[in-house]
Amino acid sequence: MKYFKFKNNRGQGSSIHESPIWNCINWILNKLIPKANPDFEKKYKSVHTWYIEYDGEKHFTTREIGIDKDGNVIVKAPLNKNLGLWVDSDMKYEDYLSYEICTITKNDFNLLWNTPIA
Repeated sequence: MKYFKFKNNRGQGSSIHESPIWNCINWILNKLIPKANPDFEKKYKSVHTWYIEYDGEKHFTTREIGIDKDGNVIVKAPLNKNLGLWVDSDMKYEDYLSYEICTITKNDFNLLWNTPIA
């Protein structure tokens, strides 16, 4: 397993996702298609740092943790009905390198994983 973290650069500043038209489309789609992360969708924009557990042999993300700017764990996946943003992607380790990742220990990851969600 590989363990690393990186700063979240998504969702900063204005975007199409803040427009009234997008909100209407999103509302309709949410009625038709179940969310992959129903408990965390609204929290993703508050994630400051992502912590990732990556299986280097099978080439997929196994677990993820999102930390807010105050250092609180605000999302973890997979957890209950939540698949995860990165876990549910096809990201390879090489893809993560563009995020300027920083290696962490398994122990560091597991300490956060065992921390209750704020």
